[in-house]
Amino acid sequence: MVGGEGADTFQFNSDDDSRPGGKRDVITDFNDEEGDRIDLSNIQTAIKFIGSAEFSGSPVEVRFDAGSLQINTDKDQNSDMEIELAGVQSFSSDYLLLALHWTQLI
Repeated sequence: MVGGEGADTFQFNSDDDSRPGGKRDVITDFNDEEGDRIDLSNIQTAIKFIGSAEFSGSPVEVRFDAGSLQINTDKDQNSDMEIELAGVQSFSSDYLLLALHWTQLI
């Protein structure tokens, strides 16, 4: 996937949009300084970014490790979705667009 110049939003609507391993999507020009974002808001509510920590077994965790954004949507400790960010060495939750859980609105 290539977004081009300026702020790009890479939207994923299902964990089937980018599978782990050889079936993962690769974003070749992700640039947070240009305002690029990854939109996971249609996948599930209450997604939690855990940095580079291992999955805990809690549902809906997102981690970044070795250039790969990994999403676990169930209660195991395995990635159900993976997005490679070519050349990206660090990643922040600020680069994600996530759905708000209803309790966050109170």
